[in-house]
Amino acid sequence: MTNYVHETPVFRPTKEEFAKPFSEYIGKVLKKNPDVAMFKVVPPEGWRPRRAPFPKLQKLDINCPIKQLVFGTRGSYRCMLVEQKPLTAYEFRDIAEEEARLPPNKERDKEDKLLERAFWSSVTINPPLYGADTPMSLFDEKLPYGWNLRDLGCLLKQPHIPQVPGVTTPMTYFGMWKSFFAWHVEDADLFSINYLHMGAPKVWYCVSPKDRGKFERMCASMFPELHSHCSAFMRHKDILLSPATLKNYGVEYMQAKQEPNEFIVLNAGAYHAGYNLGFNCAEAVNFATQEWVEVGRNVVRCKCDALNDGVRLSMRLFGCSSGSSASSDEEESESEDEEDESSSEEEGSDDEDEPQSEEADSGSNRGRRRGGSGAAGKGSRGRSSSSGAAEGETGRRSSKRSAAAAAAADARESKRSRTEKGAAAAATAADAAARKGPRQTKTSMAAAAAASKMRCTHATAEARARLAVQHDRAAKRGGSKPGSSGVKKASTAAMRKAKPARVINKADTLAESLQRAAAAAAVMRARAEAAAAAAEDSSGPPPGEAPQVIIGEDRGNKHFYMVQVLSDAKPKQRGLLVMRWLKEGRDGLFRPSADTWEEAPGALVGVRTQWVHGCSGKPGGYRLLTLRSRILDTELVD
Repeated sequence: MTNYVHETPVFRPTKEEFAKPFSEYIGKVLKKNPDVAMFKVVPPEGWRPRRAPFPKLQKLDINCPIKQLVFGTRGSYRCMLVEQKPLTAYEFRDIAEEEARLPPNKERDKEDKLLERAFWSSVTINPPLYGADTPMSLFDEKLPYGWNLRDLGCLLKQPHIPQVPGVTTPMTYFGMWKSFFAWHVEDADLFSINYLHMGAPKVWYCVSPKDRGKFERMCASMFPELHSHCSAFMRHKDILLSPATLKNYGVEYMQAKQEPNEFIVLNAGAYHAGYNLGFNCAEAVNFATQEWVEVGRNVVRCKCDALNDGVRLSMRLFGCSSGSSASSDEEESESEDEEDESSSEEEGSDDEDEPQSEEADSGSNRGRRRGGSGAAGKGSRGRSSSSGAAEGETGRRSSKRSAAAAAAADARESKRSRTEKGAAAAATAADAAARKGPRQTKTSMAAAAAASKMRCTHATAEARARLAVQHDRAAKRGGSKPGSSGVKKASTAAMRKAKPARVINKADTLAESLQRAAAAAAVMRARAEAAAAAAEDSSGPPPGEAPQVIIGEDRGNKHFYMVQVLSDAKPKQRGLLVMRWLKEGRDGLFRPSADTWEEAPGALVGVRTQWVHGCSGKPGGYRLLTLRSRILDTELVD
C-alpha cells in the first residue's frame, strides 16, 4: 500500500554550522535532497532573532487583515478574501481569543495532534481573520550569528535586483485558529523560508517539485473552467484541497507542524498550503540560489487579470538569455523602444547572407563593429564608379579583377551601412528612454534594458569615429579606381583628365569625430544621472493630503478617479478644492500626473492607501488597499 504522507526532515545545525552563510548550508541540504518538498530547521539552543523582547502588540499595525470565506464540499473548496479595516496586533489577538474562535480542546482527541479533522470539518463556517502580508521584519538588523531574514545573502540581494516586499524583504503574518493559506507556489517559483516568532503552531502541507505535474493535472481536472480561463490559476491562491483529496488522486505530500523558534524552508516550485492552530506571528521571505535560476527560466506565469500585482523577475538580471518560456513572457510585455532595438539587431544579422571580401572573412566580429551611415556607403560606391569611367581602356583590361574588388567593396559598404542603421536605431531608443525616465512596466527589466541601451550608445559613438576615418581615406584616394592593387597604372593622359584628389587632414577629422562621440556620451550620462536623481527625489510620498477617490457614472457603469487635494493651491471658484489626478500604472500603483481640476469637498470618498517606495530607478506610488468593488458600491447622491 502506497504511503502518500511523508514526514518532513528536521535539521538541527550546531552553532558553528548555523553561523556559516545561509546559502552554503541550504545548498548542502538541497544537494543531498534535491526533490525534498520542504524541511524544518531548529536553530541552536539560545539563538534568538532579536535581543529585545517581542514588541508590544499595541505598537504593531496590521494594515489590511482579511476575512477568509470558504465555499465547497468534500475536500474541494474555493476561497474568497474580504479586506477588513486596519487593526493593531493587540486588537487582532483579542478577536482571536474570543470563545467562539478558540481551537477545540486537544485532550478530547489526542490522536488528532494537528487538529486536521477539526479544521477540515468546519472550514466553511465561522470565517477567520488573517493578518497577512504586513511589510515588516521583527529580526534585528544585525545578529551576532545565524540566519537573518532581513538579509540571507542570496541572489535576490544583489544591488541591481529591485526591492519587492515579501520577495526580497520580509513580511509578517498574524494568524488565529483556522486562518489558512491556500495552495500555491511562490512568485517566480522562488525558494521560501518561514520563521515562527511566537504563539500557536502552524500546520504545513507541501508537494515535492517532482510531483508538481501530477498535482497540477489533478487541480485542472477538478476545476476545468478555471484552468481553461488561466493555465496558471493555482497562483491565484483561492483553492483549498484537503489531504484526503490528495490521497484519492494519488498525490504524495509532506506535512509538518511548525513550533515557535523554528524555520520551515520550501523548495523552489513546491506547491504548499496550511493553517494556524491559534494566535501566532510568523515572518517569511523568498530567496534564490544558483540552482533556482533554471527553475526561474521555465516559470509558467498567470496572464489573466486576476493578479494585477503579480511579481515578475526578468531572468536577464541573473545572466540568462532569452529562449525559455519565462523569457518569452517578458519579451511579450516589453515596450516599443525595446522592439525597435531588437529589429535593428535583426537587420544587422542579415549581413551573413551577403558575399564578403577576404578582409571581411578574416573576422566576422570585426565586420560587425564597423559602422557607416547609408549616405556614406552610397557615396563611396559612386566615387568608385566614376573613377572607373575615367580609367577608360585600363579599367576594361582589368574588368574581372576590378569587378570582383568592386563587388567586395560594395558588400563591405552595404554591411557598414546597415550596421550603422542598427546602431543609430539603438541610440534613438536609448535617447527616448532617457527623456521619458524609467519605464513603468516591469521593474525586473529596468536594469538590463538600461545597461543594453548604454552599450549601444558607446558602440554608436565608436562607429561614428571609425566611419569618419574611413570616409577620409576614401576621399583622399579620390580618383583611384577600385581594385588598383596588382593592376597596371592608368596612362598619363587619363591621369591628367581625372580630377585631382582632395587632401584632408586625417588627424583633424579624427579629433573632431572623437570630440563629437565624447560629447554624445556625456549627454547620455547626464540624462541617465538626471533620471536617477529624479527617481531618488520621488522615493518619498509627494506633498499633499492623503489620496481620495471621486466616483462617477457613465451609462450605468460606475468608475472612479484617485485624486490628491493640493492644500496650497488656490481654487478659482470659492468653495471648491484644487486636486490632481493620480494615474494608475501597469504595476497597479497610483502616481501623480499633471492633470488638475477643481471639485466640491462632498464629492470626495475616503479610501485606504499605502505608499510604496521606488526602487532601481522606478518612482514610488500609492497602493490602493480598499477593495475596488467596495468603492464602486458607494451610493451616488446628486
